[in-house]
Amino acid sequence: MAIHEVSSHDLETLKNLGWHLDGNRLVGKYQTAHGSWDGIIKPGNDGWEFYILDCPRQVLIGGHRNCFRSRSNFEGRSVHFVHFHTSCIEPIGGIAAVTKVIEEDVAESPANDVGH
Repeated sequence: MAIHEVSSHDLETLKNLGWHLDGNRLVGKYQTAHGSWDGIIKPGNDGWEFYILDCPRQVLIGGHRNCFRSRSNFEGRSVHFVHFHTSCIEPIGGIAAVTKVIEEDVAESPANDVGH
């Protein structure tokens, strides 16, 4: 399977996680117990690139803040690229990793932001 192909089995799993294929990108929500945040996953040079729209403030000041890099706005919303230590070649694992960071940082904050 090529680096940016998604198997039919993975598409079904992604659908159950609230993600769907939109052209050559995946669109969905990073869902946590504290809310959900819109995301976009698109093909990159070395794997999939993960983005979060309107990232919770707790993540931007939390322990993984350097992993969330501001990008240009998208339809009036802030966009952050999620930098992994290594290239992420499969969407399901990347979604789980981003969701875990959001969950940890939002849960640790004394003032939880509610997601969208």
